[in-house]
Amino acid sequence: MNSESAWTRTVVVAMLSVMGLGTLVLGAIGVVAVANNSGGGDSLTGTQVDVHLTEFAIELVPPAIPPGDVTFLVHNDGTVDHNFAIPSLGVRTANLKPGESETLVVRDLGEGDLPVLCEVAGHDAAGMKATLTVSSDIDPAAVAATVGTMTWQQMDAMMEAVAKKFPAKTEGSGNSELGYTTSADGFKVFDLTAKVISWEVEPGKFVDGWAYNGQIPAPIIRVTTGDKVRINLKNELPESTSLHLHGIRVPNAADGVDPYTQPAIKPGESFVYEFVAQESAVGMYHSHHN
Repeated sequence: MNSESAWTRTVVVAMLSVMGLGTLVLGAIGVVAVANNSGGGDSLTGTQVDVHLTEFAIELVPPAIPPGDVTFLVHNDGTVDHNFAIPSLGVRTANLKPGESETLVVRDLGEGDLPVLCEVAGHDAAGMKATLTVSSDIDPAAVAATVGTMTWQQMDAMMEAVAKKFPAKTEGSGNSELGYTTSADGFKVFDLTAKVISWEVEPGKFVDGWAYNGQIPAPIIRVTTGDKVRINLKNELPESTSLHLHGIRVPNAADGVDPYTQPAIKPGESFVYEFVAQESAVGMYHSHHN
């Protein structure tokens, strides 16, 4: 068995939506994924609305427009996948990777309040929703003046102001290393509890967060190749769950894909996952219950 003092420090940064994903480290591999920009879509028509998607908010510029044709220029300015949807009209973008953009054109938009949101699971509950006001009282000239009038100095100042918000001073913790006990039969035993918590996503803004051990992102489970690993998962969520060790080689019975490899873990129940750490890897753990 390798010495734990010889582990290589690995930092994996991932936002996952509202359910805190966990990291399982078996050695010393780090992965960075970079997505290319993409654009395209219909040509511009009518009123232009710039849509900025971030964690976890939708900014509409301008937020109020006159009726008629509308071109939505949708930009994913965040660090995870997002999309932009107008459910009442049945229109939406594809899931956009960080840095990607897409154009949506809506014809003959009538007056009223138009709810919009991100449809990636959990993102609307975390705050990714907004309302576009469509009113004949809005001056088209005033709307046009709000789009595309920034100088490069203003752009730089805005970018710097947003960047300096991180890391924001919020309550809670995440991604700390999870301790373990050693059982009489030689297993490293890790205890996890899935539970809904009050999660401060930005200063003063709290949402329901689906967490492991009260953390988002969830705690790191770190072991050495050759270790026998036992994970006890207790479900205190209001619905069933499971635990999938994504990217980690485990026996089928510990794969956490209900109802195929195990029954769903109902509220109030627990389940035990056991495996031997066979090879160096960095993975993550998450529910596989849909």
